[in-house]
Amino acid sequence: MLNLKNMSIKKIVLLLVGLLILAAGGFIYMDIAEQERLIEAKRAADKQAMDRQLAAEQAILARTKCNQFGDYFVITLDREGGVGQDILVRENSSNAEQECRFAPIDSDFSLVNAEPQFFKALESKALVTDIGTGPSGRSLRIYDLTEKSLITEKKYFEDLKVASGTLTYLGLAKQKADKKNCKEYDSLMKDFSNANLIVEKNVDLKTYLVKEGKTTKCVAEQ
Repeated sequence: MLNLKNMSIKKIVLLLVGLLILAAGGFIYMDIAEQERLIEAKRAADKQAMDRQLAAEQAILARTKCNQFGDYFVITLDREGGVGQDILVRENSSNAEQECRFAPIDSDFSLVNAEPQFFKALESKALVTDIGTGPSGRSLRIYDLTEKSLITEKKYFEDLKVASGTLTYLGLAKQKADKKNCKEYDSLMKDFSNANLIVEKNVDLKTYLVKEGKTTKCVAEQ
């Protein structure tokens, strides 16, 4: 224990100054250490945020598909946690390389909604989509990319094919199914409570003219 009575004032002052310097040094050391801790914590938080962003971008990229169809570049994005796709069509007559990223701009034609809609084909200026959640009860849509509008929506059965500028499908015939034109009518009505008379239809995707076949058959929506 220090004996202050035997110390001169000068020594006491020097001692106090020394103690103050030591205290200040300790405070500065603690402050620097705290600053370094905060800096390191911020770096860790920034890295975690960047990692999350990269993971989200990779997940979106995995759900994105891109293809060139004539003068159009098509981007589809599978919906996360839902059924269907968001569809973007961008005119690209120069065939310049496009970024495969779903980011619509004003000049694009885009279909962004909660409907279970899927890209099927693009021929000339016609965009064909397929709508439905199961093997039955499906419908097709044809959009005109010049007008950026819906041309038609039709129910179809079995399969949907697009080749050489023609859309082919089995659709509802003009006449309704009955016991005369559908030999399975009674059994279909008994088992499924519905019967549909269908016929092959061919749509010219340049003119939208429809040619209908002559052979019909009877089916039910299950």
